[in-house]
Order: sequence, then structure tokens, then C-alpha cells
Amino acid sequence: MASTLPPSSVLSWERDINITSVVGSGVGCPKGTSTLSTSSSYDGTSLTLGFDDFQVFYGPGYPLQARSKTCIIVITVRYRSGRTVELLGTTYHASALLDPGMTGNILSSYTFSSSAVGNASSASSTEAKATGPLIGDYLQYKAIIPKSSTTVAPCGVDEVRLQINTRISVTSGNATVSGRVDGGPLFSLGTQLIHLGWVPCNS
Repeated sequence: MASTLPPSSVLSWERDINITSVVGSGVGCPKGTSTLSTSSSYDGTSLTLGFDDFQVFYGPGYPLQARSKTCIIVITVRYRSGRTVELLGTTYHASALLDPGMTGNILSSYTFSSSAVGNASSASSTEAKATGPLIGDYLQYKAIIPKSSTTVAPCGVDEVRLQINTRISVTSGNATVSGRVDGGPLFSLGTQLIHLGWVPCNS
């Protein structure tokens, strides 16, 4: 099992890590729009995805597809050779206005891949739920990936692609619930903080 790098060997985004591209697609972050933003911590242990319009609706006047939206993000990262990156978990920041019987759900899957090693990849997932009655403008859900299923980027390369598929949805177990009358979203995802760890590759 790979161990965490000692403090003196921690990578930094400024010195050792370079995000060469971020591409979003899907109704939650349409390609070619400014609805998706990214930022990162200096020590390379976190990557923040920001969403401007990742919202779901429920009720009269909204089609069924408005109850669920997906954002697919592909991030290409270059980093110092001899190391690899593992995905430890995520923190979701969301808002909700859910009546009794309603549930908001966030589900993400993560895949690392590299064409240099035959497109080898590994995958894991995180999930968070909010149940009504609930009113909150700033809700935080932290989802840790168990060590047994931690996603690790391939060794022997200095560039990988991290694909993040995130879906948000709202459902109702109460047939009389019709959603907000003012047309506002019932559930929305504002930011998703990706927690990373840097580990040495086995020689």
C-alpha cells in the first residue's frame, strides 16, 4: 500500500503540477460555457470545481429531465515523475429547499487514465444525500473514499486524465409535493472540493 509523502516531499501546484486542460460537458456544465471554474491549493492536496448553474427542479411546468442533471469533467494534469496521485474523497457544497418527502442526491464517479500505459484506469465513487424538510443556503457533505477502493493514477507517466462524472437529482416520495412555486431550484451544487494525496511510485 502506498504511503503519504513526507512533508519535505509534498508537491506544489506552482512548482511541480500543471493543469493543462479542463473540459466540461453535460447539461450541468455545458461545453463552451463559463458555468464551470477550477482552483487549487498550493500544496497540491485539493482541487475545487465551481458551478454557476448546476441546479435541478421539480414540479408543474418542468419536464422530467429537469429533475436530474449531469456534469462530465475531464482534467488533464502533468506532474513530477516518480510520483502518482490518489483520490481520497470529496466535499460537496450545496443548497436546498426540500419539502417533506423530497430527497436531493449527489453521485460522483472518478477515473484516472493515461494513454501512455495503454489507457489503464481505476475508478471509485462518492455520494451524498439531503432529505426534506430542509432549507439551507450552504450545506456541506464530506464523502471519504475507503482505502480499499481508493482511486490511484497509473505510475510511470507524468501526465494523466482525471474524469469526474457528477450527477445531481431530486426525487419525491410524496405524490402531493409539487416543488417551489417561485420557480427557483430545489437542489443545486455550488462547489465540489476534490481531496488528493501524492505518493511515491514503487521502484
